[in-house]
Amino acid sequence: MKRFWSFLVKSLRVRFFLILFITGLFSCMIMQSAILTNYKDRAIEVKKNEVQTQLRILANHLITYNYMQDPSSAIVQAELTLLANLYDGRVLIIGDDLQVITDTYGKREGKTIISEEVVNCLRKGSDGVATVYDNKNGYLEITTPIIETAGLGDGDYLSSEAQSKEVVKGVMLTSVSTANIEKTMEILNNKALVIEVIVIMLILVFSLVASKALLKPFDRITSKLNEMKAGFTDEPLSVPDYIETEHIVDAFNQLQGRMKVLDDSRQEFVSNVSHELKTPITSMKVLADTLLSQEDAPGEVYRDFLSDISAEIDREDKIINDLLSLVKMDKKATQPNIASVNVNQMTEIVLKRLRPIANKRNIELILESHREIVAEIDEVKISL
Repeated sequence: MKRFWSFLVKSLRVRFFLILFITGLFSCMIMQSAILTNYKDRAIEVKKNEVQTQLRILANHLITYNYMQDPSSAIVQAELTLLANLYDGRVLIIGDDLQVITDTYGKREGKTIISEEVVNCLRKGSDGVATVYDNKNGYLEITTPIIETAGLGDGDYLSSEAQSKEVVKGVMLTSVSTANIEKTMEILNNKALVIEVIVIMLILVFSLVASKALLKPFDRITSKLNEMKAGFTDEPLSVPDYIETEHIVDAFNQLQGRMKVLDDSRQEFVSNVSHELKTPITSMKVLADTLLSQEDAPGEVYRDFLSDISAEIDREDKIINDLLSLVKMDKKATQPNIASVNVNQMTEIVLKRLRPIANKRNIELILESHREIVAEIDEVKISL
């Protein structure tokens, strides 16, 4: 279980999937919220403009039928009732003395109403029109002035000249229900939820496919590395799908090239070590075999052969010390031990070492020396 959770936390594929899925999910939610909010604001604005148009017409009719002085007009009463029923609301006709003349609910007629919106509307006239939306209770409250003017036309609109001579006779305080907008919002929200679920499923599938496709180059790198580890191939990697994979592959190929050089150096080192260690051992074996084959050899011969064997052992010790120094120096060549050496004597020693081996193969070794030679050399390495 711990390994599984570690995989989920560290897996690049899982991270890609989560990033794509969460981004798509939040995008859907934000888009849904933005569309529904914009629709609601627009629907309320349209309804407000529609109701205000009807209220302006009704306000003109109130002046035309002298309703503010005689509220018994059946035509105006019918219009008020129709407006209230049409918009599922309530209309209050308020005189300039803040007294309610008509209430379509019939509850506040004859009472005085004190409201900031009503007072402002009475004072400012057309400039005092106010609209308040109560989102909590779901209604729209509109304050409309009832204006009498000297230049009233057919009763449905006011000329610009007449507006400068307007007299506010009262105020219409109208409450309009927005239940139909809320109902539409609920229907749209349910439909949006269904669409959102479908889109989320598509995003889920897309995220899975995309996360797998995006990481395919890395899977190929892993596969080729496993092949190289198993020894099936030693070709350089090439995964040019992304710039990142190119950088990884180039770095690995450089590392592989360096490791190959080191491996070749190691093999060469082992080969040289084998040769350098084998030469003195072979010489000692030949000397020992020669000594054993001579049963009645005089003591002087024994001493001579044993002296040669001792010299070979010393040479073997020097070679081993040099090799150990080479290993300690990280397989880099050490400085040679330069000294003045008599080349003639060194050559004679080498020939003396090789003669038993040559005699076994019926080879005669002869040194012809015309003059003495002294050179600055590393005797151990030269005589290997």
